[in-house]
Amino acid sequence: AARRAALIDAITTLMPDDLTVSSAATGLHLVAFFTEQMRGRMSDTQAVKLLLQDGIHVQPLSQNYLGEATREGLVFGYGRLDTRDAYRLISKMAACLRSKTSRE
Repeated sequence: AARRAALIDAITTLMPDDLTVSSAATGLHLVAFFTEQMRGRMSDTQAVKLLLQDGIHVQPLSQNYLGEATREGLVFGYGRLDTRDAYRLISKMAACLRSKTSRE
């Protein structure tokens, strides 16, 4: 519970204009939906590619739909997250994604 709480706190504090955390409790994964502002800047698959270049591993929500994707966002696995690292990692993620300002 502490890992999930640390991740939620970091996302809601550092990326409130970009991501909205889902209220669903899904084991060791957390879903954060793209806000309209974030969707205007990039797709979730573009975001994942950018983050991977910075060594941050998340999954695009859109790849998890059985049919056509209806929402975009990021899926975070936090099973091995050290709670002390949550703010540093989300801060790094925010900086990476904010450097990208438009959809390609």
